[in-house]
Amino acid sequence: MRVFECPNGGHHAVIFDLLAFCPWCGPDKTPPRVVFDDSLAAQRRLLAVVEDLPAEARESIEAAGGTTTLTDRALTGTIAASQNLAKQLHAQAGEPAAKGNPWQNVDRLQRRWIDDFGKDPLDALSDATVRTLRLAFARRHVIEHNGGVVDEKYVTETGEGTLNRRLRIKPAFVEQAMDAAVALADGLDATVRL
Repeated sequence: MRVFECPNGGHHAVIFDLLAFCPWCGPDKTPPRVVFDDSLAAQRRLLAVVEDLPAEARESIEAAGGTTTLTDRALTGTIAASQNLAKQLHAQAGEPAAKGNPWQNVDRLQRRWIDDFGKDPLDALSDATVRTLRLAFARRHVIEHNGGVVDEKYVTETGEGTLNRRLRIKPAFVEQAMDAAVALADGLDATVRL
């Protein structure tokens, strides 16, 4: 739980999970990057929860599966914040609503951005950063839509994982995904000036 202060009017809102836009300003007037930054900071705090606990409490949470849950949640929240940023920037730039939700896949997001704005938001990103983004988006999909169980599509897209096994995500990967999400956000911002 945190308090979000909207720079567009100074409104305050208590946020319990992810923020999509200021409840007073609505999606049309809330600065998308501010929302992204707030949501990402919340996911960083979530990922740090277990690490900040005393050893005995940490062991208890790990034994109950809490580390896995918090790590998965931090990854899904990070990718959701990235998707929301792309969606809100796209809408505020006056582009028509996208069909088929291209924000759920890095390659579709990239193609949509190039088609609508003539610029590639991944252009300045390293190959390693783009690979991390693709993995993060794919892992988020498996967690959210398959309960974390690896399916054939995931194995085909990523070249990793064991079919019908639970995907295990380490906090170090989520930290990399967060850094990659910031790089993506910078790329999206650089190609759309609102």
